[in-house]
Formats: sequence, C-alpha cells, structure tokens
Amino acid sequence: MNNRPRRWRPPAELANCAVHRSTKTTPLPDSFRFPRTPLVVFAYNPFGYDLMKAVLRNLSEAYAEEPHPIWFIYRIATQRKVFEDFRFLQEAFTQGEGYHVYCTAEAT
Repeated sequence: MNNRPRRWRPPAELANCAVHRSTKTTPLPDSFRFPRTPLVVFAYNPFGYDLMKAVLRNLSEAYAEEPHPIWFIYRIATQRKVFEDFRFLQEAFTQGEGYHVYCTAEAT
C-alpha cells in the first residue's frame, strides 16, 4: 500500500478564475469586492483572526449575492478555526497542519 500523502488536484476551471494580489503589507480594503465569478483565494498565513473573519465575511457576502465556485487555499493555517463560522466553504483537502483547501458546493 502506498503511504504517500494524497495530492490535491485543482479542477480545470481554475484556469479561468479571477486574480487579485494582496500581501500582508497591502491587505484587502473594506471596500474590496470579491468577483462573482469562479475564484481562487490563496492565503499564506496572511493575518490574525479578526481580519481573517472580515475577509471571509466579505467573501460570504459575494457568494450569497451570486453563488459561484470558490476555492480557498490556506497555507500555514493558523486561523483556520474561523472557517467554522462560514459554512458556505467546506474543507476539501488537508495535509497536516500546514495546508488546507476549502471550496463551495459549486466547486466540487
């Protein structure tokens, strides 16, 4: 039996997703609106609990307005507990403590 960790394979739809770059020094402003199209969010331990909650609230509002595929890739997931408050994203893949992929029902 092969004991290597399972690798997550992104769906082909990711090639057509919107792109927005943000860093720790330039966080998403409150006025930022996530696109209402297939979307990938990649977060590499970006910020603390309160700001992560604000980002997920903003993302959930975009999803509620127009449900669409969303993949949230979270590396070094120190604030992953906040995802428990946002049920529109379900954990699709995890590799230990350091790598989590969440997605909406439309993305599965």
